Amino acid sequence: MDGDTESTTQARRWHFDGRELDERSLQLSVQGQLVPLHRKPMSVLLHLLQHAGEVVTKDELAEACWPRRVLSESVLTTTINRLRAAIGDHDASLIKTVHGFGYRLAVPVSVEATGGELPERLDFVIGAAVPGRPNWQLVERLGGGGSADVWRIRQDKSGEERVAKFAVSGAALRSLKREITLSRVLRQSLGERPDLLRIVDWSIDQEPFFIEAEYVPAGSLVQWSEAQGGLDSLALALRLDLIAQCADTLAAAHGVGVLHKDLKPSNVLVVADTGGTPRIKLADFGSGGVLDGGALASDITRLGFTQTIAALDTTSGTPLYLSPEVLAGQPVTTQADVYALGVMLYQAVTGDWRKPLAPGWEREVADELLREDIAAAVDGDPARRIADAAELGRRLRHLEARHRSREAERLARERALALQGRLERAEAARRGYLAAAVVLVLGLAVTVALSWRLYETDRERSTALERARSEAAVSEQVSDYLVSLFEAASPEESGGAPIEPRKLVDLGHQALQKHFGKEPQVRARMLGMLGRVYCVMGHTEECRRDIEEALALDGEHPNGNPAVRAKFIFDLSDSQIRAGRYDLAEHSLRQAARLLQEGDVPADSERSIEVQSSLGYVLRALQKPQQSIAVLEALQRTLAAAGQGADSQPAFEALGSLALSYQEAGRTDEALALSQKTVDRVREVLGPDNIQYLYQLDYHGYLLYVSAHYTEAEAARRELLARYEKLYAPTSYHVTTARNNLAAALRQLGRVREAVPLFRRVIADERSAGAPDGPDMGQSLANLGRSLAQLGDSDEALPLLRDALAMTEKAEGANGFQSLRRRLDLADVLLARGSTAEARALLLNSEVAQDLDSTAAQLERARRERLLGNTELAEGRLDDAERHFAAASAAYERNDSTSYDARALTGLGQARLRLARRQAKAAIDQLVAIEADLRARLVADAPLLLEVREQLAQARRS
Repeated sequence: MDGDTESTTQARRWHFDGRELDERSLQLSVQGQLVPLHRKPMSVLLHLLQHAGEVVTKDELAEACWPRRVLSESVLTTTINRLRAAIGDHDASLIKTVHGFGYRLAVPVSVEATGGELPERLDFVIGAAVPGRPNWQLVERLGGGGSADVWRIRQDKSGEERVAKFAVSGAALRSLKREITLSRVLRQSLGERPDLLRIVDWSIDQEPFFIEAEYVPAGSLVQWSEAQGGLDSLALALRLDLIAQCADTLAAAHGVGVLHKDLKPSNVLVVADTGGTPRIKLADFGSGGVLDGGALASDITRLGFTQTIAALDTTSGTPLYLSPEVLAGQPVTTQADVYALGVMLYQAVTGDWRKPLAPGWEREVADELLREDIAAAVDGDPARRIADAAELGRRLRHLEARHRSREAERLARERALALQGRLERAEAARRGYLAAAVVLVLGLAVTVALSWRLYETDRERSTALERARSEAAVSEQVSDYLVSLFEAASPEESGGAPIEPRKLVDLGHQALQKHFGKEPQVRARMLGMLGRVYCVMGHTEECRRDIEEALALDGEHPNGNPAVRAKFIFDLSDSQIRAGRYDLAEHSLRQAARLLQEGDVPADSERSIEVQSSLGYVLRALQKPQQSIAVLEALQRTLAAAGQGADSQPAFEALGSLALSYQEAGRTDEALALSQKTVDRVREVLGPDNIQYLYQLDYHGYLLYVSAHYTEAEAARRELLARYEKLYAPTSYHVTTARNNLAAALRQLGRVREAVPLFRRVIADERSAGAPDGPDMGQSLANLGRSLAQLGDSDEALPLLRDALAMTEKAEGANGFQSLRRRLDLADVLLARGSTAEARALLLNSEVAQDLDSTAAQLERARRERLLGNTELAEGRLDDAERHFAAASAAYERNDSTSYDARALTGLGQARLRLARRQAKAAIDQLVAIEADLRARLVADAPLLLEVREQLAQARRS
């Protein structure tokens, strides 16, 4: 309970939409002219101003302005009408009626303090009985503030002690009711928690109004710290632990939609657990609020809390801890509580609970990571502030590990700089190009170092001394080879001409025969390494060439290592995946898995896990979701048996992939639930800046998209794009893919005109990055082509779709699943242009294989049926058209992942069929239903909505 000694309230002057109300003089002016206002409308106006933006219930207004009176609704209605007349709100645009609940002041409000008023305090004496509690007595006044009196009270017989907070004004009574309500919300949502102060009882039926809470002898953080000899005398680790505890508790409250709004050290109490470790209790939610009025349920009208809080009261809170946006009059959000927590962290680090966060505060914090944490929590822009309180707690608890990681990064940078220094023999003007070459070669070195983990494991397992010596010789020759690449990159060797990264790798490839022509084992290793680098750079053909040659050389070695060969084959599968040849990749991965078994590589090794995880992905891409699920669930069991718990990175990767496979198998609800749980857990354990979190967010955005949750998908994809743009180059695969996916979500929301520039940029960036023609580029071209066709530009769309089909068929063959999709894309646009014969030929050659059982395969079958229906309708075969439309409609209805536009387009085809049969009324009824559904989902100028409206107008004219 807040024990601050603030004892006065401030009179205020309120400004809203050209109107002004002075609390001290109770004068109202409208456009500079004084306007008389009766006492009750004045009280109602004051209450609405204090809750600007909120829906204030009729019961709350009655309790605040007519306390302890039974009020008829007509009295309140009359008062509101008088208030509206006084402020000139003739069209009820300032004070809006929220039918069934109450009223809302719907204009921006600002407030300024005009001077102090007399303190308000109850006339209690120590030793007297607590009013309404004959067996309890007043023991000690603990403090006051916010028009409340706080006392320690004691039960005469049992000696139990509690804290009683008495309301001494109407505002304080409302604060008590909020605290009671929020206490109930927290208890019902979170259960009994030791880190939340428990409200034991209350009396709000007769004066004096008060609540009772458990008594904590040690008091607040301020009081407890002083009793320990001062905050600065406590170990920093203990201070940080207390703030981390506060973060956890605050995050739990935020998790159920509850805001504190007055977080500060005096509202955090301290108790000792059984081991003597201090534990916090978060207290005083009297200024709090909720983000979701639904959480209040039936407590709303009885206890007088507002129904919803869209713009929370920004006048509450302690100025030292108020965020900039709150001081500027913006609504309070969870980010405002995080700001207050950041100020408390700064005070804890500097050892002074009274220290304000002033410019130059960074000089007071010696620890680099803590400076970053504080800065992240108190950023002036709430959008850039740390994501949630739990993240700050996680950072503080892992501070030592973060220091070790930061030190390791520093040492790695120093080593890299030292190595680069040895190479900088060119003049200053050429160092920019040389740095690029160094980065590439360092990347090669890292690739080699990682690949040697297998070889070291093999040496430990092998009892043959010769193999160990052989491996050592290979290692030495690899090092010499890397030095030769550095030398080749130097201006002296290249004649001063810059060498592009791709050319440097090509140079290394050409030098292999010269360096290792008689060393097949070393040559195999280097080819495998270079092949992997080609793959990373997107040159899949060169990747495949080098890895296949490495496999051939390794097969000639009498003491060939199965684990090494498995690695080569795994890398080969990566090139096959990038080329869209999932059928070949499946064969390679199964072969790699067999070799790992032959080499006695454990199932829970890094390589085995990687192979099984990729196999699960490939099977899903091949529309074999049941097989994918079997592989990934087996991988989960392997990880669990090996002690790699649910919070390990491999487990996270397997869970994310498994969720995608569930969706493809038609288990959409399971997929979304598993994905959301994984995203939340990864964020909690690894943090929002960890790359694994971004991968899981990507998976989740995809699942939201394919399950037709387009608005949520857009939000997830916007966050992902923003985070990727901070990590990767603008033309990187991650950024372009994220931008493409965001554009796809916008298109499904009907915002096609927003999507088209994004799709164009994706293609330009992919071309700029040297992306090869293949399924991925084909998908990008198809996305742009389909969007242009929706906007009516089929002239530009058709060449794009033809190119997309050609490059996809070249990469995966005419029978590939992506090739089938591209044929359907092209047929759709051809039908819209009236090229029925060419469209029919494509559709007849696009039948989905019956052994494909994925959700995507089912949806493409339905799309083909719909397009065949449009074809038959265009050629006048109405019975055949009806059969195809019926098949499409039935397939869509069976599938939870059917998009709204697929259903709408099928319905549109059926309505056109009815018009062709002169069944105008049935067609109009169907079109009206489709238009209503699309109107609720799409923007007003969405192409599909406009097409349906145009067809509806034609039907009505007919």
